[in-house]
Amino acid sequence: MPRPNNKIRTLAQNKLMHGYAAKCGLSHDDLRDYASEISNGRTDHTSELYTHEAAEIIDRLQKIAEPQKTPRRTIQYRRRNAGVDQIVTADQLNLLNNLWFAKEGRTANGLEMLCNRIIKREKPRTTKECNKVIEAVKSMNNRHSALGFLEKNDKEAA
Repeated sequence: MPRPNNKIRTLAQNKLMHGYAAKCGLSHDDLRDYASEISNGRTDHTSELYTHEAAEIIDRLQKIAEPQKTPRRTIQYRRRNAGVDQIVTADQLNLLNNLWFAKEGRTANGLEMLCNRIIKREKPRTTKECNKVIEAVKSMNNRHSALGFLEKNDKEAA
């Protein structure tokens, strides 16, 4: 007999329980086991569960059926703190190529030589290696732009 403050589960809660159980691949017997566990052996029938007990089962099943995706930024942060090297992405390699070939006269062989000089490999394998090369290319581009500006001013002065 339920106490006055314990209401029997609603029809909507029952539908949710059975819906999530189906998504999780649980049988009716499995759901009865959940009900018995949550109610501390009081009942194994979902129809006799209190609203708070049904809500707990729904929460458990929802976490199984629809797990929350961890944001990529959080995953990368955790990996970095654990010391795990990240594999270079296609976006990073494209950025490196775009920066390198932004100036005329540069070749793919020149980029390989630069990579060999900086990271001791023909091309970067990890994000850390790629970032080193990208920063070096940015510095080269900045120096090249500054030299071009100075040469232009020298020609105008002469």
